[in-house]
Amino acid sequence: MTIAELIRTCDFDFVQKKITLHYGDNDIEKFRKLYIELKKCSSPQKAEALTIIIGAWRETEDDSVHVEDFHEDDATLYYDVSGFVEGEEMLYSIASSPYEDFLSYSIDKRTAEKFSPETILAHALYEVTAFGFEKNI
Repeated sequence: MTIAELIRTCDFDFVQKKITLHYGDNDIEKFRKLYIELKKCSSPQKAEALTIIIGAWRETEDDSVHVEDFHEDDATLYYDVSGFVEGEEMLYSIASSPYEDFLSYSIDKRTAEKFSPETILAHALYEVTAFGFEKNI
């Protein structure tokens, strides 16, 4: 499953609810416009072999603690979206990923088991637009 496949099959209204829950609704119209543009894109070309992984974290007074057992709608947690290449240990930021590459990213199996498609898209869209909504180059 890729980001492009999720965008083609998920209704933005459900993704919007997840974005609003975790990140607020300040830029929701920008997310809607981006979603529509991404949905119109032709089939992505496999530029990079990145796989998206989402982790849940809880802030403590001293540190951040990785959380394994959680509900995807827990707004007291923060979620970290990264990319990795199969067989490598390094995690990569997707924050400045070109949208064409972003569409080709696959979803980690464990992430797909812990999160609904709408929640995966909400977190991934938020991360890929961390530096703005302009087309990433």
